Amino acid sequence: MDESGVEAKDVELVMSQAGVSRSKAVRALKNNQNDIVNAIMVPYRCLLHVVLSLVIRHTSYVKLIIVDH
Repeated sequence: MDESGVEAKDVELVMSQAGVSRSKAVRALKNNQNDIVNAIMVPYRCLLHVVLSLVIRHTSYVKLIIVDH
């Protein structure tokens, strides 16, 4: 991945804090205008989205069971 426009130290920081590969860290920094905090949060936002989707599905399923009984 082309690392032009991002600082190597920022890439290393995102990699260590977010636990992602170098290419994902570079992509996250570029997609977030080199904002380190937002770049670090990218994997957590994805995880949060998945968790919330599961909670919503589970909640709907529980409501369906309660209504059916």
